[in-house]
Amino acid sequence: MSGWVKLWRKSLDSGLLQNHKLWAFWCWCLMKATHRSCKQMVGFQMVDLQPGQFVFGRKKASQELGMSEQSIRTCINHLKKLKNIATESTNKYTIITIINWDTYQQDQPTDQPTDQPTCQPAANQQLTTNKNVKKEEKNNTSSAYTDEFERFWQAYPRKIGKGAAFKSWKKLNGTRPSADELVRIVEQHKKSEQWRRDGGQFIPHPQTWLNQERWNDELSVQVEAEDPDDLRNLVY
Repeated sequence: MSGWVKLWRKSLDSGLLQNHKLWAFWCWCLMKATHRSCKQMVGFQMVDLQPGQFVFGRKKASQELGMSEQSIRTCINHLKKLKNIATESTNKYTIITIINWDTYQQDQPTDQPTDQPTCQPAANQQLTTNKNVKKEEKNNTSSAYTDEFERFWQAYPRKIGKGAAFKSWKKLNGTRPSADELVRIVEQHKKSEQWRRDGGQFIPHPQTWLNQERWNDELSVQVEAEDPDDLRNLVY
């Protein structure tokens, strides 16, 4: 593996250093996370990863860190309570997300080698080694947000990666539902058990939500109204 990550001095005040296993696991998570959007094959399924995410396996983590699987599980629970990480699991794999990755790990060079050899660049992301070009493209993108996208962005509860989300928005033009329909679905998803659990840690990044067409997900909605009209409005 190659490349680098940042360690902030505020970690000294977090208490992580006092628990050597927890500190080792936290640093391991930082080094495993991808620094750019990419796709990784897991079994026979292609998984979209956003910056700060990686596919996690407890057995592999145990082997690489020299810890028991129980210790790994304990570290994960502690870091989730500290809101350092969030996890999203399926019956085949788990994705760990470093919370606030964009805040603490931004400005990494675009030509930095990926830490996962099976990770391939996302089709809709153009990589460049010229930082000035990348910043210029970012500025041009931010000034071209459409009104429909802005409505979706305002409704979506997790404000991460606006520029990347807008690229996916444009790529899906003609195949995604209308802005009105997406806003309606997002409002419904906000009421779901999955999105409300643990303070919203399981809400996917907006680009991931769009790329994976998650508007088709059937989530368990927590109904707060007793009006029959309101109940009918919750039907997808």
